[in-house]
Amino acid sequence: MRTNGLPQAEGFALLKAIHRCLFQDIYDWVGQPRTTALFKAEFEGSPLGTSFVPPNHIDREGKEIFRSLAAENNLQGLDRADFIDPLAHYFNRVNILHAFREGNGRTQRILWEHVAEIAGFALDFQGITRERMVAVCIAGGQGSEEPLQRMFVALLDSE
Repeated sequence: MRTNGLPQAEGFALLKAIHRCLFQDIYDWVGQPRTTALFKAEFEGSPLGTSFVPPNHIDREGKEIFRSLAAENNLQGLDRADFIDPLAHYFNRVNILHAFREGNGRTQRILWEHVAEIAGFALDFQGITRERMVAVCIAGGQGSEEPLQRMFVALLDSE
């Protein structure tokens, strides 16, 4: 995808298409929303687990997330300071959606790098450790987007 570009799709369909491209040789259910409930038990010292969107709500919620993002012009036209909060918010919503049985993180990182690029920003997740990503996602699942905002400040910081 880095060489040939992303699939020709928009919104929730783009998320599914990215997943399909990444995992087409691995899973037979590639690009299809999960049909089973997912819950991550406590992890990395967090006393609470994370519940993801129930499978029967994934399609509706996924479409709504991307409809809202499109209504905000996919975050285009914002300066850096105004870009971070909505990026963290939508990242968190898609993370809680957890549309697929496997591969959500990798799929989402490609999506958000694309959103940042079309909005005029360079976003590279290579600077984030797995431990920090887990911690900010747990915080987001528990209702706090501030750690996600701080992560994006660091990831968008060209220095």
